[in-house]
Amino acid sequence: MNIRILKRMLLAGLLLLSACGGTSNIGPNAGPTTQDNVNPVIGSISGLLDGDTVSGTVPIAASATDNKGVESFSLRINGSQVANTSGGAMSYNWITTGGADGSYTLVFTASDAAGNTTTRTYTVTVDNGGGTPATGTVGGKIYAPNGVDPISQALIYLFDNTKPDNMGTSDETEPDGSFELAGIPVGSQTFVMKKGIFEDTFTFNVQEGTNTLPSGLTTFDAADAGDMLVVTGAYDVIENVLAKLGLGEVDASGNLVLGTEIFDLVDGASKLDDADYPNFDTVFIDNRDYTGYKTIFLNCGNEWETPFFADTDAVADLKSWVEDGGRLYCTDWSYDFCEQLWPEMVSFENTDGSGDGVSTTPGNPNEAQLGASQSTIQADVEDAFLLSWLDGRGAANSDNTIDVADWLPSWTVINDVSDDVKVWVSGEVNFGFPTTAAQRPLTISFDAGTGSVLFSSYHTEEFASTDLTAQDRVLQYLIFEVL
Repeated sequence: MNIRILKRMLLAGLLLLSACGGTSNIGPNAGPTTQDNVNPVIGSISGLLDGDTVSGTVPIAASATDNKGVESFSLRINGSQVANTSGGAMSYNWITTGGADGSYTLVFTASDAAGNTTTRTYTVTVDNGGGTPATGTVGGKIYAPNGVDPISQALIYLFDNTKPDNMGTSDETEPDGSFELAGIPVGSQTFVMKKGIFEDTFTFNVQEGTNTLPSGLTTFDAADAGDMLVVTGAYDVIENVLAKLGLGEVDASGNLVLGTEIFDLVDGASKLDDADYPNFDTVFIDNRDYTGYKTIFLNCGNEWETPFFADTDAVADLKSWVEDGGRLYCTDWSYDFCEQLWPEMVSFENTDGSGDGVSTTPGNPNEAQLGASQSTIQADVEDAFLLSWLDGRGAANSDNTIDVADWLPSWTVINDVSDDVKVWVSGEVNFGFPTTAAQRPLTISFDAGTGSVLFSSYHTEEFASTDLTAQDRVLQYLIFEVL
């Protein structure tokens, strides 16, 4: 074949291969690679424009898009990051009254997973009049989820991202639930209120002068109690009191309507339908799957105590749960859940005296039920805030005592407590054989690790009632104070 013709044929073949998208790459890595070189796009920014003069609180809302998705979207003001989100939408309330008047540089930065970055810079001037910015006083009352009972010593504060822990002006509520925050900048502001396991956030448009917050904003959400677990007992009904706090519905007699409770129920006394509620042994002995809860209530009269305390792993796990931040509340015959785990904190009466006095050795189980039957004890309230709160609810007597009723025979008697134990209620009681009269703690609490334990010798609510007794009120207060 003519060499010239052969060269032309080879050249035509190469041209054809190139036109068909051919490549000289050979092997498993053949083919072109695709690299993301597309920068994110910062879209609209509402609330301000480049070159604006602003004052007060500036609500900023910005958006960004990317062909592969926005990895991060941040805002820096004068070099300090004040907002950052993992998506393409950002909102931020800039409280300009927290700084001096003058020029500020705002840098919005959007990035994708490939490292492509887009920035947009605004320069704005803050002018709050060069003098004292307009402010208002914000007041109101904080309520339990039932919207009726006020919460004492709840924390409420202005959310301020320029402050440590975002806590700006703050106050603690009085026994009647009231508070007052002065010097709050006018405009839309965010407030946080906390008490125990309850925490809620809301916004309010502050006006110059006096502002009274509506109760709808300052009532704790019942859903905050979703981390509570209640173990039923034979002789106490804590769940009824919780329902009256707004954590469930009650019937005409004052009993919890099963199925309406915000908290979880576990059967400790063959009271509940096994098809709807687990038994104590399943949750606390077999599976020990209560670690997600923040608070556990143990009613008096648990039929699973003997097998529980026979299982050293189950006992150790409950103790660890508390000391890792859990809150445990026990009444009357459930006292062994306190003394057997923390004998150095509380000692109960024993028939043979082995539990007399606080020590590292607990007394014998089930031997402290020595209390004599009494219809009512006029008990002393040992905490000033609790007394003031009870007085405001009409639950305290004129001599600063409360009536604690329905003392059945064989209730549990505290012998002694450590100096680190807080005594909330005490009283002169009758106990033992022969009967002895002595002043004893009746409601106590103490810290255990980062958690806490609360015990009450008397029942919270032995009989269903639509009314709230003095001892019901004590539990209401302590749910927010300790638990």
